[in-house]
Amino acid sequence: MKNELRQIPYFLLVCIFFFSRPSHSEKVLSGYDSKEGKSAFISFSPDGKYLATSTYYEVQIRTAPSFDVSYTIPMEEGRIGALLFGNSGKLYVGDVNGALAVFRMGNKEPDQVEALKFPVESLAISPDGSKIAATGKMQTSSLVSLLDASTLKLKYDIPKADPAEMKFIDEDTIVGINDSSVIFRIDLKQKKISHYRSFAYSLYGLDVNREEGLVYVGSYAQRVYVLDASTLKDISYFQDSIRPSPVKSLTYQEQKSILVTGENEGTVSIRDAETGKIKHRLFGHLREVDRVIVSPDGKWIVSASTAGKDIRIWNQNDFKKQIHPKVKGSTDKTLFHAVLPEENSILKIFPDKLNKVDPESGDVTETSPLSFETKSFRISENQIQLFDGKITHVFDSETLKEKTNYQGKPGVLLKDKVFTWKNAPNFNIMLLSEKKPKSYPAGTGDTEAISGTEDHFCIVGNIGNAKTKEGYERETGIEIRDLNRMESVWLRKKDLVESHKQNTEVLEIFCQDKDQVYVLSTAELSLIGKEPGKDISLPRRGNQGDVDLAWTAFSPNGRKIALADRFGVIRIFRTSDHGLEQILYTNHRTPYLKGISMTNRLVIAIDEEGTSYTWDLD
Repeated sequence: MKNELRQIPYFLLVCIFFFSRPSHSEKVLSGYDSKEGKSAFISFSPDGKYLATSTYYEVQIRTAPSFDVSYTIPMEEGRIGALLFGNSGKLYVGDVNGALAVFRMGNKEPDQVEALKFPVESLAISPDGSKIAATGKMQTSSLVSLLDASTLKLKYDIPKADPAEMKFIDEDTIVGINDSSVIFRIDLKQKKISHYRSFAYSLYGLDVNREEGLVYVGSYAQRVYVLDASTLKDISYFQDSIRPSPVKSLTYQEQKSILVTGENEGTVSIRDAETGKIKHRLFGHLREVDRVIVSPDGKWIVSASTAGKDIRIWNQNDFKKQIHPKVKGSTDKTLFHAVLPEENSILKIFPDKLNKVDPESGDVTETSPLSFETKSFRISENQIQLFDGKITHVFDSETLKEKTNYQGKPGVLLKDKVFTWKNAPNFNIMLLSEKKPKSYPAGTGDTEAISGTEDHFCIVGNIGNAKTKEGYERETGIEIRDLNRMESVWLRKKDLVESHKQNTEVLEIFCQDKDQVYVLSTAELSLIGKEPGKDISLPRRGNQGDVDLAWTAFSPNGRKIALADRFGVIRIFRTSDHGLEQILYTNHRTPYLKGISMTNRLVIAIDEEGTSYTWDLD
């Protein structure tokens, strides 16, 4: 971990936030690929007994409450474009070749198939179940076809209507949103669009409260708009004042009067449908949630993430009441906080001393005076390095006694070797006993970061940048070497494409083990392995993905990861049988951070204004 110091006040307010244990999903369905940008489709049968999920060429019929696959329906003729249960319990499946098929439960073969004029991209069922609307695009034109739900016979077409998502308001009216930030109302009696409204931001997610005559629509503007169903005029909007995030999907559940939204940050929020107040926030998805549905009885919530390649099933009966954070204030003159993994204790760096603190009781267990003020620090294995502006002082983490020192900023200290680099195609190693650096060539391009374990060290470097239509294409080199023999264990080159205006800057690398590493850049935290194909990325957040990442920390047991951006938002992840899962984010936005650290239970952050924050994950 590396921290740079800016002058801060000696007065330090310490805030401790206690969180309730987050709600986790009942079941995780993985392997839902994101090719061609299409998410997995999900739909409940009217009685709630069946859940239909889909990959590209297959529908899985799952039975509640286990949601194990009862049987599958292959769709070999065309990739699935839409899927929806009708009121009668039949399943409608549309594909990109224009086929609309209807299945009775228990049958793998369709009862009927109708050939439409366009690739089927969205379906909607009328309130009485007698009509089904299908829509799709044909090159530059698009239309909505209205069909008889029992026979699939075409009633008529409505041209120039291009909803990416649509719902019936009543038997004679459809509301839809398209890919151009437009919402419109279709009058089926007049067979034309009757109302049309454009928004400044993209619209995602649509549902109708028929009893109240309301339309709910999500937006990339971090809002849920509540509109009058007859005029599409604003009534109100919902927005999270603490942690606003673009809303990518939503659904309304009449029985429980809740609105469930899927957000850009991978969260699922259960809101009061009248006030928009968030009752529960569900964590698990790593990426944006494109689809959410609720079972007819309101017990089950199902969410799907395209980029995360997973579907999660949540049982509302298991949700615990949310507890608001409790805040405790005190004064302190701490410059830096850090965690000493081997000791499971907290290091507090003051202007004139070092303290080692028990994380549970807060008692000081060791102290050592300092004759200098620390400008930056680094912890490697069981050694603490403090930089006074000219000299790096090396302290033993157990006794807090100074062992030695050397000229220059702190490098990565592994055993008796100090690794340093200057963004060149080499790196330096200096033995503490000799204090004479020796240069070594790196196979990773210009060296940007180094870290290590007892037996290995890892290097990340920039091989080259190239500007493309999508942004900047960057080739990054990652290498793991044996610490004693200096031999390469494995070397990989990875392409990073950023659709942003600036190049990606690598901040740190962390050796997980000899087979995989974490690389933190301003754009993402990546878990990169020896073999391609299994990399995991945790991207930066923000409306346009433009809030740069700045810090990360790992719990000593390796089971939790904290990821912070420059705006002071910290997301917490854990390892599980399904890989990485987001378990919560701090319900508090701090000023610009200058460092974070973790114990197995606590997340500790300090900002540039001199305020320290501790979050209790239990």
